[in-house]
Amino acid sequence: MRTASAIAKTFPAREKHLSPFEIGLFQVHMPHALSSVEAQMNAMADLLDARKIRAVGVSNFSEERMRRAQKTLIARGYSLASNQVRYSLLDRRIEKDGILAAAKELNISIIAYSPLAQGC
Repeated sequence: MRTASAIAKTFPAREKHLSPFEIGLFQVHMPHALSSVEAQMNAMADLLDARKIRAVGVSNFSEERMRRAQKTLIARGYSLASNQVRYSLLDRRIEKDGILAAAKELNISIIAYSPLAQGC
């Protein structure tokens, strides 16, 4: 389980492995953590402040968690760039559970994973 402090602690290793390339999008994967959404987004905003990353994304965040992430980042002068979620012609839940509508409203990109439904 991730903590907000782990974001800053583990970032140097990630940065080293990706060198010399810049990190354009840095994502918080999976919504479950030992820290609040707000604490995690503040840690991500610190990386933006330091110009270590160019954008913040999340993965598998519900509408409510996505809104909380966006609110926290907006308070720091940034915006949530993306939410990576399962989305395909066979799995269209985000059209009904509020994620897609909220993403459109908040100008957050949806990154579809398993767009071919893993070959089902």
